[in-house]
Amino acid sequence: MNLNLTNEQRKTAKAFLVSQVGKPYKFGAEVKDPDNIVEIDCSELAEMVYKYLGFIIPDGACNQFAFSIGILEYKADTLDLAFYKKGQAITHIAICYDENILVEASGSKGKVVITPIKEFMKGRGENKFAGFRRPACIYNMELKPIPDGIKT
Repeated sequence: MNLNLTNEQRKTAKAFLVSQVGKPYKFGAEVKDPDNIVEIDCSELAEMVYKYLGFIIPDGACNQFAFSIGILEYKADTLDLAFYKKGQAITHIAICYDENILVEASGSKGKVVITPIKEFMKGRGENKFAGFRRPACIYNMELKPIPDGIKT
């Protein structure tokens, strides 16, 4: 599965992710507007970068894991997702900036940071690397006219 992002969308996504670096981490943060982020958690960062491009992915790391498809490390690309788990529970998510680095809202560091993929894959304490995944249910938020004959 391929997101089929244009070069312009990739550039826009990368610029958005870099603009979030250093923003404070807050577990459970709910952000409505990707242009007005004050504090953020890991799953909300993933949700907001997609929203910034006009797409919707589920809220929450567990849902983001469930509604995505596993991919091999060497196929990880811009906007693919990397996950941690503790036991069977998904505990954390980071977003691929490119094939070498991730951007993540890190609770342990208290802010959004850039992390090398190889470092992330080593895990942190009880959190173990759970793999790379690509969102499988992405909906373009552009509203389409309702076809004639369809009742609302």
